[in-house]
Amino acid sequence: MSENKSFEELFIVDQGVDSLKKKELNIIFLSDIHESFNYLEKLKEWQMKHKILFDYLLCGGDFLSLKNEEQSNSNTVFKSEGIMSSILNYLECICLNVVYIPGNHDPYTLFNLKSPKLTVRSTNIHSKFFQLDKDLFLFGFGGSIPAFPSKLNVSDCNLYEEIDYENNVYSGYPFEGNYKISDEKLFEGFKKGWEDSKNQLESEKQVLKQVILLTHLGPFYSQTTINQEFNKYIYMGSKYLDNFIKKSDNILLDLHGHTHDGEGMTTVGKVKVINPGTFLKGNFSIVKLKRNYNNEWKLEKLEIINLDFN
Repeated sequence: MSENKSFEELFIVDQGVDSLKKKELNIIFLSDIHESFNYLEKLKEWQMKHKILFDYLLCGGDFLSLKNEEQSNSNTVFKSEGIMSSILNYLECICLNVVYIPGNHDPYTLFNLKSPKLTVRSTNIHSKFFQLDKDLFLFGFGGSIPAFPSKLNVSDCNLYEEIDYENNVYSGYPFEGNYKISDEKLFEGFKKGWEDSKNQLESEKQVLKQVILLTHLGPFYSQTTINQEFNKYIYMGSKYLDNFIKKSDNILLDLHGHTHDGEGMTTVGKVKVINPGTFLKGNFSIVKLKRNYNNEWKLEKLEIINLDFN
């Protein structure tokens, strides 16, 4: 760090550097803010204290706490967009490159692929690719499906027969109803967005060498998508997403939220899956990527931080 520049000056200068020529990327990833303005203030204080700059800030959705039935009230949705804009403005004080997807508690308008930008420095990438580096892309997909209880954990061999698909604990949005139908609809949207956006990139001579998934919910067979409550295990992930990750050969990471108590990192197939836990409780993560000797991006370091203890 230059002795001639303050941290504030470096923040402005470094965020303007061409990020498509980097050998390392320092990313802050958080999810499930649920209007926690107190923690947004603490996060800025934490950054100034530790003097850490980020290339990108990624958010996995649930900025707000809208209920499904409130989505039909246009005044409520309009006011919610204003609150979300305020949150995005806070996040832009942390990093000037903010990339996000909507969660199941965010306005339905954010799932419209042609929805206008809420702030100047933020980008909604629901059902789209976003270029992080010349050979590294994000693909974003928001929303959730219903969550169902089981007496068994994901490692138990009889899990499938023991899940109670008739009694969902949480409803999904915008993918509601029967688990199988809602999961199929989620994946149909995911796959269409992937293919359409991929075709657009290929028409521009872009190659999807490596991809990071930014999803609101995570893969089904992952400890990061399971809450333990009501003396049962609550399954909040997608089986289709799980299968897609296992079959893909160019996915580096899946970053997701939604499951508040699923904090941590695990592996699905060969892909590392990361859930920082909910920002509603002060959790966020720092994801450090670095090129290896083959010039491929690898996860160099993961830190999950709680603002109440740091």
